[in-house]
Amino acid sequence: MKHLSQWQQDFTESLFTDLSSSLQASFQTMSETAQQQRFAIYKNNVFYSLSNALGDLYPVVKRLVGDDFFAGTAAYYLQQHPPQQAAMVSFGQEFPEFLQDFEHTQTMPYLSHVAQLELYWHQAYHAKDEIALHKEDFSNMNPEDLATATITFHPSLSILSSDYPIFSIWQTNQEDNENQENIHLNERQQVLVVRPYDEVVLYKIDNGIYTFIDRLRKRASFEEAIEDTITEDNQFDTSAGIRFLIQEHLLTNILYNNS
Repeated sequence: MKHLSQWQQDFTESLFTDLSSSLQASFQTMSETAQQQRFAIYKNNVFYSLSNALGDLYPVVKRLVGDDFFAGTAAYYLQQHPPQQAAMVSFGQEFPEFLQDFEHTQTMPYLSHVAQLELYWHQAYHAKDEIALHKEDFSNMNPEDLATATITFHPSLSILSSDYPIFSIWQTNQEDNENQENIHLNERQQVLVVRPYDEVVLYKIDNGIYTFIDRLRKRASFEEAIEDTITEDNQFDTSAGIRFLIQEHLLTNILYNNS
């Protein structure tokens, strides 16, 4: 008789492949057909539950492709990426990359980007809480010290740049959205996702703000980030960029070069 842990592992693996002969031999005495039928019922229930969980995580993707197509795609995905943890908070994180390579979604190249945006929403929702800096924290700051300082962003923050209008697609496909807009698939968009307080917020940001945040996240100083951003976008408004970071409560700490 196998140890319980080994039996459980074999059982789980068989759910996402085929019923192994060794596992089948451990079942209670009944006909082989009955064993296979009962295991198939259990297997279908598992896939149905996981497919629903994946749909809850990626509701816009599901809405874009339809229920039947999503269920079929989920079945392929789950065979390659079964859950690795009991906690479902980390479930489905490979789905955007899977959609990018999946042969049946190649005619929808924006789909993986929309999925990545939904994953960032999910991660922001579950990110740890941290107190953001307010404008009062900057009122007595020496501009020279700020120029050479690096900053820490809120742990829930993510940014995403896409060749497709991912923010418009995401916004248009929200259940409570009543304003339908014409979407041009050749429009490039950048999105910021963050949860500074109770709710996850998405912002459509321009290339300047995206580059500025990207440089700061990579530990460039304010001065270096500004210079890099202006090189990338000579229309970048430095004051407006810094004001956006402060007003939207995106910053949690300032690290001076002498600290």
